[in-house]
Amino acid sequence: MGTRQSASIYFKHLVNKSWTQREGATATTETNPILDEGDKAAVRRVALEAIANTPSKVRSQLVEAVRVIVHHDFPGRWPEVANQVLDGLNAASSSESGKLCGTVLVLHALCRKYEFKAVDERADIEEMIRVVFPKLLEILKALLAYQGPPDTELEELKKAICKTYLSATYLNVGPSLREEGTFREWMAAFHAIITAPVPTENMPTDDKTELKHWPWWKTKKWAMHVVNRMFNRYGNLKKCQPHDKAQATVYRDKYAGHFVTVYIQLLSSLATGAVMPDRVVNLAVHHLSTALGVPTMYKHMEPHLDAIFQQIVFPMLCFSAEDDELWKDDPQEYVRKSQDLIEDMYSPRTAACSYTQELVITGRRLKENLPKVLGAMVQIFTKNSSSVRSGPMDARARYELDGALLVITTLSQLLSTHPDYAKEIEGMLMTHVVPAFGCVHGHIRAKAVSCVSKYSDITFRDQNNFMQLFSSVVNAMKDPEIPVRFEAVVGLGAFVQATDDVSALKGILPQLLDEFFKLMNEVESEDVVYTLETITEKFGEDIAPFALGMTQNLAAAFWKVVQEAEGKDDDEYGMMACMGCLRAMSTILESVSSLPHMYPELEAAVFPILHKMISEEGYDVFEEVLEILSYLTYFTPVVTPRMWELWPLMMRMMDDWALQYFENMLIPLDNYISRGTEHFLTPGSSYVEDTYKLCEKVLGGDYPEPDCLPAPKLMECVMTNCRGRVDVVIEPYVNIALAWIGS
Repeated sequence: MGTRQSASIYFKHLVNKSWTQREGATATTETNPILDEGDKAAVRRVALEAIANTPSKVRSQLVEAVRVIVHHDFPGRWPEVANQVLDGLNAASSSESGKLCGTVLVLHALCRKYEFKAVDERADIEEMIRVVFPKLLEILKALLAYQGPPDTELEELKKAICKTYLSATYLNVGPSLREEGTFREWMAAFHAIITAPVPTENMPTDDKTELKHWPWWKTKKWAMHVVNRMFNRYGNLKKCQPHDKAQATVYRDKYAGHFVTVYIQLLSSLATGAVMPDRVVNLAVHHLSTALGVPTMYKHMEPHLDAIFQQIVFPMLCFSAEDDELWKDDPQEYVRKSQDLIEDMYSPRTAACSYTQELVITGRRLKENLPKVLGAMVQIFTKNSSSVRSGPMDARARYELDGALLVITTLSQLLSTHPDYAKEIEGMLMTHVVPAFGCVHGHIRAKAVSCVSKYSDITFRDQNNFMQLFSSVVNAMKDPEIPVRFEAVVGLGAFVQATDDVSALKGILPQLLDEFFKLMNEVESEDVVYTLETITEKFGEDIAPFALGMTQNLAAAFWKVVQEAEGKDDDEYGMMACMGCLRAMSTILESVSSLPHMYPELEAAVFPILHKMISEEGYDVFEEVLEILSYLTYFTPVVTPRMWELWPLMMRMMDDWALQYFENMLIPLDNYISRGTEHFLTPGSSYVEDTYKLCEKVLGGDYPEPDCLPAPKLMECVMTNCRGRVDVVIEPYVNIALAWIGS
């Protein structure tokens, strides 16, 4: 098996690199040998048979290769694949689930090619769907009728069919699948998959990572993707395209309500102790959130709304034993997860927050549901008013109190702007939230900080209340627990942004900055850096005594993130933190721009970053790097020899990949030329020639007019600042300009 798996991986890489010439490459620039057409034809002839007759670990690699082949060769060079798929489905018996699954995966690859294509580009795949999908439906119905012992191979086949149907219908349900009888049978099949009991023997209920890989839950998840996609497209007639109105009416009248009921029943089992993957819960709650916005579905759900919120949604909003364990064992990971956008996307708690907002958002929903929701939260606050500050709380009580604080935080935008509720917010914060700052449980303190921060911009009738909340957040920056300090730093940014007078912070600014940089050493977060930017902007020149230390700390934080990101293929979280550090440095440089004597020391702190990032490594942060370079070449007393070392790096990048940043780079180039003219004109140097070569490349190349605009501006800069001393390039400048005009 190991040899076959290695061979399949090699084959996948070979197809990726050598099936066709890279886009933009020519016969002379292509570095990978391209497979012979005869070899490609031989691969296409046996591809389906190979996939159908190999074990799953080998099959997965071959399917990836076939996706590449389909992308380049279907339908032009591989029109017979439709018949090959149909023959494969017909030839395999019901007991040969592996062969059937392999064939379906090829069909999925074909459908994925057209997943996001417009209707007028789907003729080839629609014909295949018309021919093949009746057989696919027949296989799915046979799988649903299976009464034998649980079989993971059969479940994999079922999942593959669900994924194939989703790709085939993602943007458009074609004519053959819209036929009433066909559509009804497919929807009945997905209904049956979602409502089918999940085999629990050996199910890893204690391990969420393993649970989400349980084959029966994976099949349900993909069936739910199909149903959710159908509802998004057809559930609300007002948002449908004109050509979809008839189909949407059918879906609304015959299917939408049934699936909403199914989801309510599925989620209701959580209250009785059922265990299911987070993604399944997330999809179900999102479906109900979307349904709330459709009048007919709201009416359908209305009898169940109280129970849905109290028994299903609110428990998801509450702190949990799992959260508690992570908070205690790995607080840094707790913070990271709370800020991770991908985690949020799949989180039941995030879906529950969205549901809560939709439940009370406006009109009838607000009038009927908001008083009930707030009443329930006030009951929780009142019930725990004496115990919140008196010592350790019962786990269930503090979990509920955490959830109540999250509800109030989630509804901040609505409550702070609604005329009937806005006037009550200040009293609610002082009565119910402020006591939570003194709770012995860190997660309650963190939620209190987050909550009051969301309301920092309301109009306070008593400014003393504002200052008390502000002080509570500042004090929380010295909390012994990292997640509380993190929320305090983020919350401080909101309060600083909301106030015009930051004089109260001047006396404690050094201590605040110390806390900032301690936290930055413990937690990577763009939000922390954003608060630092906000404070820097508010204090302006008053930040000067701390500017060098802040810049050095930001540089250290930047290098730490870069070092930790090495070896990772995709570290978006780290990249965002790097961008935040660079933006904060720019803000500091701008704040002290009227104090040019400070720039040499700041330059020394920042230069290593500029030198490293004006290269391919700085692709993701190039705009931020150029902004720092612009400050350092404009406000500094003189453009230093050290900064001139960056000139050839910029020219190299412009010659390689950075032409898209020409407009951004024009600012520091102008500064170099206008503020370092004598060095620019140093005899024997290449600076003048570099500007000519750059302008010639841009104006002589095939670039859109807006991308060419910086070139004449650069030529103008050279001629204006070096009048009478660059006559040697005047004629070449004029020639390339005239050539561009005449082209």
